[in-house]
Amino acid sequence: VTTLFMKLNSYSSAEHKDLTSLQPFYYAMQEIIFECGGYIRQFIIDDKGCVLIVLWGVPTASFPNNCSRAVRCAAAMSAKTTSLNHTCSIGITTGTAYCGTLGSSRRQDYVAMGSSVNLAARFMSKAAQRILVDQSTIECLPHEVAKLFSVVEPPLKLRGFDSPVPSYFF
Repeated sequence: VTTLFMKLNSYSSAEHKDLTSLQPFYYAMQEIIFECGGYIRQFIIDDKGCVLIVLWGVPTASFPNNCSRAVRCAAAMSAKTTSLNHTCSIGITTGTAYCGTLGSSRRQDYVAMGSSVNLAARFMSKAAQRILVDQSTIECLPHEVAKLFSVVEPPLKLRGFDSPVPSYFF
């Protein structure tokens, strides 16, 4: 599964009291995601901010080039966010995860759980208005795309991971 976490850095609960003010942003992101074949797992606004989670490699959103689609999506999302006078940070990872329904017949939700999903969230929080990707994603990209990324030095020390994690930015 390739997971993309995007944080809308320019979101402010004070400035966006009327959440419908984010409708143009959400509509634009939805169009880009659908064009790239992604599955919108969640769009959430809470005390941590405004976050969008997108998946590739799940039913209805699985392609031989999931990683390329995710990176293309992230680049388009970042550019469109800028054109809407916002800023964002994006983390992308590829790995094994549980994807499926969780809960009972009374209340179910489609989830993606696993260390690769958690890593995408950690990358998003460290991205600082960039796109950060993991080693697995880089290895799946065509060479001409992978060479556009630079290595983050030193490797990131992230909560929940015992040793520093190699990453790449665009």
